[in-house]
Amino acid sequence: ARAARLKLVDLSAQHGAEQVLSTAISQSIADARVLLEQTPILVLGAGRSGCALTAEIANASLPLLGLWNRSERAKPSSLARVRMLSGTRAPPTEWQTEARLVLITVSDDAIAAVASSLCLEPGTTVMHCSGALGSEVLSDLSAEITRGSYHPLQSFSVTTGPSSITPPPYAVAIEGDPEALALGRALAVLTGHTSLQL
Repeated sequence: ARAARLKLVDLSAQHGAEQVLSTAISQSIADARVLLEQTPILVLGAGRSGCALTAEIANASLPLLGLWNRSERAKPSSLARVRMLSGTRAPPTEWQTEARLVLITVSDDAIAAVASSLCLEPGTTVMHCSGALGSEVLSDLSAEITRGSYHPLQSFSVTTGPSSITPPPYAVAIEGDPEALALGRALAVLTGHTSLQL
């Protein structure tokens, strides 16, 4: 009888811990949504990672301005609901001025040039997605722009399927200014992933 009572107590404690964890996760998701609902997102670079992140942002019903690529690029079917512009020297001016979070997913050697060509509002956050570079590559940006990096620890394949297909959860390495870290954590949570601060 004593063993049965101890087992019940143990199960009750485990259930209590699961409830606490579930509540904490729910609160974290709610806080992340409040933060990002007021943060229009612009993705620059329509390669594999850019398209994958854009699809995740769209599927999470976050405020996505669009996806831009300098060279001509066909829109994948997975992004049918997303505004995409390619083959222009720069993203539309209105996208740049409306954006509050810019994700740069271009090749490593193009990050600094793309970032420095932008005309962004003070308080905007710019994060690149390179795994080899830190936020210092964005040092030419105005001091009024917050900087960071958001690197999915995941490789992406070319997406051709419907936008309802989502990748399995993965970790995202983030670093940079405090504002960038907060947005990076929120974006990871709302797209179903965990974040690791470097």
